[in-house]
Amino acid sequence: MAKIVFWVSLGVVLYVYLGYPCILFLIGIFKKSYADKKISSNNDFLPNVSLLIVAYNEEKNIENKLKNSLALDYPKNKLEIIIISDASTDNTEKIVKSYEGKGIKLFAIKERGGKTSALNSVFPEIKTDIIIFSDANSVYDRNAIKKLTSRFEDKNVGCVCGNLKLTNVDETGVSKGEGLYWKYENVIKKLESQQGSLLMGAGTIYAIRRELYQSVDIDLADDFTMPLSILAKGYKVIYEEDAIAYEKTSTILKEEFNRKRRIAARDSLAYTRIFYKLPVFVLWQLTSHKFLRWLISYFLFLIFIANIFLLSSVFYSVIFVLQIVFYFLAFLKLRIPYYFCAVNMAASLGVWDMFIGKRYITWEKAKSSR
Repeated sequence: MAKIVFWVSLGVVLYVYLGYPCILFLIGIFKKSYADKKISSNNDFLPNVSLLIVAYNEEKNIENKLKNSLALDYPKNKLEIIIISDASTDNTEKIVKSYEGKGIKLFAIKERGGKTSALNSVFPEIKTDIIIFSDANSVYDRNAIKKLTSRFEDKNVGCVCGNLKLTNVDETGVSKGEGLYWKYENVIKKLESQQGSLLMGAGTIYAIRRELYQSVDIDLADDFTMPLSILAKGYKVIYEEDAIAYEKTSTILKEEFNRKRRIAARDSLAYTRIFYKLPVFVLWQLTSHKFLRWLISYFLFLIFIANIFLLSSVFYSVIFVLQIVFYFLAFLKLRIPYYFCAVNMAASLGVWDMFIGKRYITWEKAKSSR
């Protein structure tokens, strides 16, 4: 029994991190992928766009975001920039109002309800063809909107996710770990996008067709739920690497741990509500890429415990020693082991939060990004 538990658990871990991306890679080789099709990047295709930016107490970032948004290379008569203040209590709204004469619109929500609730409340006011979602603490490359919208000339594309680049990955072990994780995730995004079934994007830079927007439950994340709902409707969700946003990541482990835990709790809840609506191929992707990964800590624990009962074998003794060394290095806060253990523990706790009914609606701004 111990051997079965050991090898099944180890197999799941290897499948999640190596097997799944390798299978996607092979599918891309042997099957004509969506990326092989000619997708226009016609600069003359310029639909009407709304850029939605949800902000909560962003007085230190909002002016820079406003200036960046106004400087984007997109026709001014086809771009509306909307700041949604989720009941900010600082000077965020005052700063935004000072830009209203320059083409900025402010929607001030009186009672705080979280990002998803804020987006739901403003959507009825949106009349443009394309909606782009962003955050107040990021800045866009000048051509980012053109790169996103050009992909919508293909009528089969319902959602386009941009490329988030982290600007401070070398500051601490935590930010370095997040930088490595993000590079790995971008590889998988490209592989999923080849099939037209990218599972999710970065919440600070993704776009959808307005007619495909649907109200999202306030205890779910829009950037996870929206792309999946669009895939469920039969549209393509793709990755546009040249649509770039820049953002700082957290440099403090506690902040990053809590963020990963909150994300896993909300996204695993979304999984339980939407999985039965998805095409079989997309459901396989979602289970492989996300659901099993949220449970990795549990599988690692089973590997460790099962290994104890197999120490009479030299092979299993070596594996056990390697595990001890790995976790000791994590204890010493060596970058890769430390980050790997922390984020997987956060994800597993997030799933536990979901099962016990804990819900995350609002968020607090990370101190390290202020």
